Amino acid sequence: MKSFYHTIGNLLSLRSSSNGAQWSIDPKAARTVEYLNVKDSNNTNLLNIQCVTGCVDSQNNTKWIFSLGVSGNRDLPILNENPLSINNGAKEVIISPSDLTLPVAVTLYFNVGNTYLIILSNYPDFRQETIIPYTSETQWSFLALDKGAQTDAVTQEQVRSVYAKFISLQNRESMIVKDDIILKLSTETPPNRGSVITPFKHPEGLKEGDLIRGPDGIKVYIINDYGYKRHIFNPAVFNMYRHFSWNDIKEATQQILDLYTTSDLYRAFLRPEIYQVNEINEAKGLAAKHHLNMTAQQFLSRGYKPEQVFTINEEENTYYQQGEDIL
Repeated sequence: MKSFYHTIGNLLSLRSSSNGAQWSIDPKAARTVEYLNVKDSNNTNLLNIQCVTGCVDSQNNTKWIFSLGVSGNRDLPILNENPLSINNGAKEVIISPSDLTLPVAVTLYFNVGNTYLIILSNYPDFRQETIIPYTSETQWSFLALDKGAQTDAVTQEQVRSVYAKFISLQNRESMIVKDDIILKLSTETPPNRGSVITPFKHPEGLKEGDLIRGPDGIKVYIINDYGYKRHIFNPAVFNMYRHFSWNDIKEATQQILDLYTTSDLYRAFLRPEIYQVNEINEAKGLAAKHHLNMTAQQFLSRGYKPEQVFTINEEENTYYQQGEDIL
């Protein structure tokens, strides 16, 4: 295959002999690709064809990457119109009072060029971030109402935000984009006040997502807003989270450590199954996960709470051995 490039204002057009019918191309090595007007092209190679400067995407092209064609910006992800939207631009989600403590599932839609990774978080500082390959849509979730919210206030509305950054094929990071959606409590008969989550007050200087370590100087935990802590099994698991830093671990007294109830329950991001971790040998990296194979009603009747379920990434989920189900 020859290098493809023309000049500014005089683009080389690549077209099918039959309008709308894709023509195939299979580049076998790196080539210069500039100042092209491409339509109906199907790149059959495993790697994308990237037009680095001045290309026009005339649609119906497969596995082509069209950059901005602006010097200094050509390596950045291309944030098209509505690069991130929740539920395809919906303004609100109606929440049933019976689901107040359960995660709310939404769909995120993306419209970004020249990118292969997405970094997502419900927080502007990107703590508890999740990294996924680029896709046009994915499932996402967040808690419906804040702890302690008055569940009998049927007009209650709360805003939830999702933040995203994109990584280009040249490993350059985009600006942060975000989208908001309103969670609105429906006008169904409100639940009994006993379903209200009791607020947990963190000790001064601590917040959800913080890493703490007790007087033993060994075990590291991550805490949530509901008074639970999860043991980070070993350094290998710790290093599976890009936003974790050993320098960010906060030393805690035994009294503070005991304020948080230890939880060994988790679910992997975008997966509904809940597991319990049995730590077998931390030094050898041996631990088993046990699926809580039960209905939501059984889960609650046995004393489990949604607030004690932590979310982990897929790398940690696959790190643990598969143990027997808990029925």
